[in-house]
Amino acid sequence: MPMLSEPFDFDITRTLVFYALTRASVSHLNHHRKIRDDAVGGIFPNDMRRAVSILSIADFLAMPYETVRRHVHALVAAGWCDRVGSREFIVRSEILSDARLSSKRQTVIDLTKTFVTRMHTEVVSAPTGKEPV
Repeated sequence: MPMLSEPFDFDITRTLVFYALTRASVSHLNHHRKIRDDAVGGIFPNDMRRAVSILSIADFLAMPYETVRRHVHALVAAGWCDRVGSREFIVRSEILSDARLSSKRQTVIDLTKTFVTRMHTEVVSAPTGKEPV
């Protein structure tokens, strides 16, 4: 995780907020289990992205609203994301193409696959609390 948080001054919470915001803006596009042709180099263009609210990010991360709000505003101030309207934010495709992030993209993909696989394995193989009779 330190490598992924380097662009965000090694702030793990800010890193999680950034990647959750990035994921949320394209979650409506990722319902297929294959790479879509719309994603140029793995990045969807801005006209396909949706702005998301701080509340939706806070809910997704199970973090306090105020914590997420502070980090989103810091990301805006640092140029990592943009405000859209009064309550929504978006990470633009140009930001995701930034050299500080693009070199880490494959690591994010690999870690996400590992995380999802482990979560699935643990949920599927979790004991039910009932012993066989």
